[in-house]
Amino acid sequence: MSTKFDDFLNEQLNDVEIRSEYEALQPEHALIQAMIDAGKELLDVITENQYFL
Repeated sequence: MSTKFDDFLNEQLNDVEIRSEYEALQPEHALIQAMIDAGKELLDVITENQYFL
């Protein structure tokens, strides 16, 4: 299912300049997402360990 944002993004990515900037930011976005995921995992571990205290 496509959302309005997905449609907008796909339309914008047809522009070569926008696509190149978007792709240049992908490594930074991947790093940020990895940090968010690690934080969520840490929170899960902390929450699970609170039951044992």
